[in-house]
Amino acid sequence: MKKIISIVCVIAFLAGAGIMVYFGAGRDAWPKKQVACDNLYSDRGYINYAEKVYFDIEKEPELAETGLFWARWNESKNEIELLHADSPQGAALIDADKPTIINVHGVLTEGNKEAERFNLNSKVHFPEDYGVEGEDISMLYLWIREGWNVGVYHYNKFASDIPNLLEGKIWSNNSPAGIRYKKVDGTQSAPDFTKYCLAEHFAADYIRAMRLLPSSMGEKEIRVAAHSMGGQLATAGIFLLTELARVGQLPAHQLPQRYTLLDAFFSIKVGNLDIGIKDVNISWSGKPLYNNSTGSTMIECLKDLAANGMALEYYVYEESPLKAFMPELIEDLRKYVAYVVILPDYNNINSKFTLTTDGHNGVREWYLVSKLSSPLKDITEGRNTGALAPSAALDTAILKGFMGQAFTICEGAYTTSCDDDAMVRRYSIYYELNGGSNVAGNGDHYTILDSTITLHPPRRVGYRFVGWYKSADFTGEKLETIAPSVKQDIKLYAKWEG
Repeated sequence: MKKIISIVCVIAFLAGAGIMVYFGAGRDAWPKKQVACDNLYSDRGYINYAEKVYFDIEKEPELAETGLFWARWNESKNEIELLHADSPQGAALIDADKPTIINVHGVLTEGNKEAERFNLNSKVHFPEDYGVEGEDISMLYLWIREGWNVGVYHYNKFASDIPNLLEGKIWSNNSPAGIRYKKVDGTQSAPDFTKYCLAEHFAADYIRAMRLLPSSMGEKEIRVAAHSMGGQLATAGIFLLTELARVGQLPAHQLPQRYTLLDAFFSIKVGNLDIGIKDVNISWSGKPLYNNSTGSTMIECLKDLAANGMALEYYVYEESPLKAFMPELIEDLRKYVAYVVILPDYNNINSKFTLTTDGHNGVREWYLVSKLSSPLKDITEGRNTGALAPSAALDTAILKGFMGQAFTICEGAYTTSCDDDAMVRRYSIYYELNGGSNVAGNGDHYTILDSTITLHPPRRVGYRFVGWYKSADFTGEKLETIAPSVKQDIKLYAKWEG
């Protein structure tokens, strides 16, 4: 009895000191590898997320449309219906013998008034091409028709905000905007109505949903596909889920097995100007963002997910502003994901469609539509080798083998169907400028389809450029060109004389 009283007293002391204590819920802990920066891991334990973290809908009724939902198709109304995933009615929609995809949207300027509908762009996608009636083509319905359980994580009222403030809400409960959301009338909620960040709410909703489903849920694939800022939310949320599985709050087999980032938002850096959220602590660990950067913290999350067996894929288009905002992260990102560059350019179908206005959403549409086609061919070594390339249709076990490799689309880019698409391997060129600055003529990648690449001298005031070398100590021959037949990533080092 004295031992029991002592334990209770210790727990009470820790709770009073603000230290989280969690002993699991009768589930087996998962022997997870912890390979990311220490900032992401809690030294205080974890609260019981499924029980403690939720929105009080009685006090905040506008948040009834926020959270994880399961989707069904209403044939008579010809529309998608969404039911809360943590309700018996929602759980009844799920067949554990089918694979599952959960979609996460990005920033929504008018998200306080309308939720993301996940429809294809009507400028270039036509109902008759997909065998559907009506004007709208629901990407959710297309996957339901393919035999998948389909979910959506909605946080639209929070997503109606400027990007760096939304970043703060994703990671932290002490960010400048708090965890505020925009109401239908345009006013803001109180910033402190919840003490948990959005990633924590994502994780809590996910666990509650899984607890209503059969224990066999997860034996068939669970995939999360996140677009734009949704990539930041889902990266943080899925990482937290793996930590909660480690302490027994979620069976490990119910974690997502595949995670897709679709032109995801990592950070905003233009030259030396970094305008992402700064000086906030990660809510669940109480520690600062790694390198004081959301982008760097996301890379650490992905490193952890990859080390623990999750299949990771990243899709982007060359002209993406979000890609341009993260130049220093690309090399590390490439290590952990299947890195895929596509070209959703359908201006030939409709002149009103442009990469500038439609390319960002076009990445998501390309990926979700690619499920309707056979896996794409990788024609790097020829058309009849049987080699495959990443797409939504590719088997996850094969995709895992492509992590750390890159691809780019080379055929079929100007049609919305992926039936005629093909890819080749993409190889990166990295430059160590050693105090200099690069010039526009030096590209950052090549493929087997390119001509011989001529390297140009960088610039450095007061120094003479000696040459490019493949070794940091400048041994070996100077490199003036790159032959595409090399077919490998290359790092070049600039040598200078003062």
